[in-house]
Amino acid sequence: MNRLIISCIAFGLLGGCSDEPEVVVVEPIESDEVAYEEAAPLAWDDNEDGILSREEYLSLSTNVQDAWDVDQDGSLSSDEFKVGWDRAGFADATGALSTLDEDDDGMIAQAEIFDGDLWDKWDVNGSGLLEPSEFPYY
Repeated sequence: MNRLIISCIAFGLLGGCSDEPEVVVVEPIESDEVAYEEAAPLAWDDNEDGILSREEYLSLSTNVQDAWDVDQDGSLSSDEFKVGWDRAGFADATGALSTLDEDDDGMIAQAEIFDGDLWDKWDVNGSGLLEPSEFPYY
């Protein structure tokens, strides 16, 4: 009886294999034809173009200090900075903290964050925009 059942199962499986497989022809595509999912607009990107303009950058100073300085002591602790930086949509909070913390005290003072001198350092081509090649925190 077991041989009969096994024979019937095998015959049924082999019967399904008698059809020729369907051949699908795949055409190669160029890399510019691929639709990549765009990153979500960053919280500070007022015009939602994905690039920080000088005006957007400079307006952050007061807004960031007010919003991220939880204990309202006038400086951002490393924890306050990292939480705010991540919530704003930036990448690499630790790297940014070390870049912005000019006196290496582990705190970001109002004068250290988003000042014009740092903008000039990042905006290498002087376009008034921080392109992804200039600003490593997108």
